[in-house]
Amino acid sequence: MNQRASHFSDFRDAEHDYDAIRQRLRKHGLTEKLLYYARRFKAAIDEQPGLVESFSENVQGHCLPSQKLEVFPLVCAYALIQWALEGKTDGEGYGFPFDRPHVQFAKRLQALGQGLEQIKDVHLRGQWADNKPLFKLSCELKSLCADEGLQRMLIAIDLKIEVFDRLRSAMRIAEAGGTAGLNSGSRPLAMGPIEKAVEHFHQEITSRADYASTPHWQALIGQIDKYKDKLFADPITVRTPSGTRRLQPQRTNNLMERFFRDFRRAARRRSGHNSISRLLQSMIADTPLVRNLENPRYLKILLNGQATLEQRFAQIDAQTVREELRAAQSSLEKVPPQIRQLIALPAFPEAICRLFQKAA
Repeated sequence: MNQRASHFSDFRDAEHDYDAIRQRLRKHGLTEKLLYYARRFKAAIDEQPGLVESFSENVQGHCLPSQKLEVFPLVCAYALIQWALEGKTDGEGYGFPFDRPHVQFAKRLQALGQGLEQIKDVHLRGQWADNKPLFKLSCELKSLCADEGLQRMLIAIDLKIEVFDRLRSAMRIAEAGGTAGLNSGSRPLAMGPIEKAVEHFHQEITSRADYASTPHWQALIGQIDKYKDKLFADPITVRTPSGTRRLQPQRTNNLMERFFRDFRRAARRRSGHNSISRLLQSMIADTPLVRNLENPRYLKILLNGQATLEQRFAQIDAQTVREELRAAQSSLEKVPPQIRQLIALPAFPEAICRLFQKAA
């Protein structure tokens, strides 16, 4: 978890479930397949200028196109892929358990598979070949939609997510829609209402019919009971040179977590990698290498006849660097803004299904 307050520690069971869902999705390998089809479909769409714009107008106007009806399923397939992939970025960047992008991605894949079953056999102009893109997607999603194990995992984690969100709201930590994010807790809060909300949450959980038979609910309540006095401790009066001050003890270890997040952000900017485990493991080994720059003999070998590090780096072939950068930029698929606007609409797949059902 990104903000490990003691009262959240027993959502480790949910974290295990989340990891299992991630591994299940990886086993299906659909991300790579969807990206492959998205590139193929996008290349075909780019050959027909204005196709994306007219598609956007048709979807927002709830009507089928009067022209180029044969390529409408192609653009639908591309847009639906982007809608599904958008689930992988769901959340506010807080990390699990605050954000659950893999859960959202799995649910979108299921919804997409179910929607494709409804429209893949609807031939808008009587030609089955027009629907090939939809058929291909439907075939790729069949195994996931038939995965009963994944469905059970999603049902199980949804219950835990619901409970977590209630506790998150009661504790006023990284509240949904808030602007402070994981840095919440910096401003003073009235402890009375928070304590009452947590007591109400406590009563809800202990009153559950499955409480006595569910170890993770018992463990959660045990953590709240164990740290209750610390969670709602009274302010401490301290004497300072400038006078008496009242300090509210931190309810979480967010100050240390904030330091860790800043460290991680800085490491990510330097390396481009999200994981910093390798950096932490190699930090002690790397530190002497940097200190070696103070060694004249080491620096002389590194400079290889140049006077400064700047001159040494200047020997790198700039043209090669530019070519690599251009290749990297050209390989990044840019989703048209009109498609981005559409996939942000509520129930976008349902809107596509309704358009096909009009022609059925």
